[in-house]
Amino acid sequence: MLTVEWHHILLLLHIGQTILYGSYKGRRELLWLSGCILLALMLGMAFTGYLLPWTKKAYFASAVGTNLIAEVHGLGRHYSGSYGAAIRWEH
Repeated sequence: MLTVEWHHILLLLHIGQTILYGSYKGRRELLWLSGCILLALMLGMAFTGYLLPWTKKAYFASAVGTNLIAEVHGLGRHYSGSYGAAIRWEH
């Protein structure tokens, strides 16, 4: 496995432990919120970094990811726009 995959696995285990023990409550709430922001940034960088090689695999993985946004009830149509239809794969 790649190092990045291990990083994601360990991060999910850490989040599970934090929720299980309730460590995010009380005076650590701001720390928990900053961690959630860092998680969102990390996942965003992982998603956009996957497209960098610009291969067919990267293209279709990014197309699936952007099309998943359209399935979110209430927000999907607003945020997805026409990006899925605008990107075309050319040989």
